[in-house]
Amino acid sequence: MGYFVWYPWYVNRFRPASEDASEWRLPVSRSYHLDTGRIKTNGEIFGESFALFRKYAPGLMLAIFGSAALYVLLVFGLSGTAADEIFPFDLRSWALNGYNFLLLFSAYEDEWIIPLAGAFMLYLNAVAAYRVFFSEQGSRLSRRHLAGLGWGIVLVALAVCFRSGWVALTLLLVVPVGVLMSFVGSWEAKLSPVYLVERTFGLLSKSFWRTIGMTMLLLLLGWMLFSIMNTVLAQLLFTAINWLVVADQATLDTWSWWINTYMLAVIANFIWMVLFLSFGLLYFSLREIQEATDLRKKLGSIGQNRRIKGMERE
Repeated sequence: MGYFVWYPWYVNRFRPASEDASEWRLPVSRSYHLDTGRIKTNGEIFGESFALFRKYAPGLMLAIFGSAALYVLLVFGLSGTAADEIFPFDLRSWALNGYNFLLLFSAYEDEWIIPLAGAFMLYLNAVAAYRVFFSEQGSRLSRRHLAGLGWGIVLVALAVCFRSGWVALTLLLVVPVGVLMSFVGSWEAKLSPVYLVERTFGLLSKSFWRTIGMTMLLLLLGWMLFSIMNTVLAQLLFTAINWLVVADQATLDTWSWWINTYMLAVIANFIWMVLFLSFGLLYFSLREIQEATDLRKKLGSIGQNRRIKGMERE
């Protein structure tokens, strides 16, 4: 009320009439454009990933919510086990958010549909994220580009498909390699796993710990976002479902678990989407560090323009 009601009225009534109105206008925001020829810090990459997300929000949000819905349908539709047994989520404490995250991708006994559906969900989000970079360059993902990111997604899925204390180590060491490998395969349209491994570790050779630091930052963000399920907002949602839907208690419990799984999958997809966008931006910085691609291009163009005393000739 103070900022949006009283303050505009106050400014309009009491500012000097002689004051130039142009000084009160907000500057026009510049549209984001991808710069692939500059080495960027982790903070810049983190910020640019959200700038990309805002620019292509409709398509990315569709992938996040749509792939989560498809995941829930696949898991609960093809599994004969009760929902609360497949995903024994514990939402009593934020400290268990990491465990709840892993349940979405790890197999429960013989229910291998969970990691398979999780890998498919990851693939769909990666395709949506990497399409952004091709759109920024004025091109499209071809079938070869779509196939190229497969090996990296498989590696990421294997790193999170088991329930063990060691998975914390694989999240920090294996997932970054797998995500970067998926972007290398997509951007460079390479299908050879040997080439992808060599290329990925070649890019990481001088910046591995920097990559680990960015991964920890994004995982911490995900840990915090998962805390939404521990808030009173989530409890109000499930209470409203019990009020509005007329059914027996067993059916209501099942539907609540489906919705709970869907919401957790949406949050997980958002984190994966930011991770894919961030590592796509990181790829260009790592490539510039290793190969100075843009710098060599600029050096090669020196002296090619015809100038007279610093001015362009006709």
